[in-house]
Amino acid sequence: MAAYFTHCNMQPVHMILTLRTALNLFFKLKNFKTAASFARRLLELGPKPEIAQQVAFLLFSWTASLTPTYVFPVCIIFSV
Repeated sequence: MAAYFTHCNMQPVHMILTLRTALNLFFKLKNFKTAASFARRLLELGPKPEIAQQVAFLLFSWTASLTPTYVFPVCIIFSV
């Protein structure tokens, strides 16, 4: 329900509160990809500097952990 509520048309102050709530909920559920999406949307609204700093730090740490660290080897065989 928290994710659906973020799509309602609200004043920016209320949207910031809604996005923070959804962000915290999805973080607790360990759904980091969706939480990162909420964090990006929250930063676009321009929250207070303290909140923006916390969210930006979390977003940076999540996106760093979401990037693949293992490169799959690819073997290409040419047949003539």
